[in-house]
Amino acid sequence: DAAQDVVLRDVLPAGVFADIVPVGGRLDGDAAVFDAGTTPALANVSVGDEIEVVVRARLLPVLSNGLIVSNQANIVGDGLDARPSDDPNTPDPSDATRFTVQSTPVIAVTKAVTDLNGGQAQPGDRLRYTFVLTNSGDSPAESVVLDDPLPAPLTDAAPGEGGVIEGNRILWRLADPLVPGTPQTVTLEATITDDAPANTLISNQATVAANGVAPVVSDD
Repeated sequence: DAAQDVVLRDVLPAGVFADIVPVGGRLDGDAAVFDAGTTPALANVSVGDEIEVVVRARLLPVLSNGLIVSNQANIVGDGLDARPSDDPNTPDPSDATRFTVQSTPVIAVTKAVTDLNGGQAQPGDRLRYTFVLTNSGDSPAESVVLDDPLPAPLTDAAPGEGGVIEGNRILWRLADPLVPGTPQTVTLEATITDDAPANTLISNQATVAANGVAPVVSDD
């Protein structure tokens, strides 16, 4: 028998898509809806009829790598038992349609130094290093660690923003992911020893790493 007033409703997962467009249908919150009012063929669907509807959507620009996006439409109608959609690309009946996001964080760090006493660096002066971490990729960087070795002749290190001293290294383990477009800044102060020889070159380079990302050295 024919089914009357068939309604297809497809709820798209929150926080995944932007610009959702049910072509010829309508949006109801986060659901794409097709019914007899938007698609007249759904007013009366006979056995063997095939009606195609299309939903277009754009993924958000930043999504976690490996995110599994799953959703399933449902249809109801007079003379029709409610039933879910089926993914034709799998052997399982009435299963949700899934795909896996592939994205990559691209991290970098700059490191600048300021002499808090002003002028040229001299023995006994206090220095402040400022590190700016950025992510220009399309995935948040997880478990980010900034590692900065403290070179001679610096002493009395005082890391800010949660940094810790481990031996002669300063480490920052970011509590939150480094999100693209949201730089994070940390600082370190240290003092040049009073007995530092004249013309001593103080040079060092920090390294930042994250899950699944090769370590990257800092740039001045």
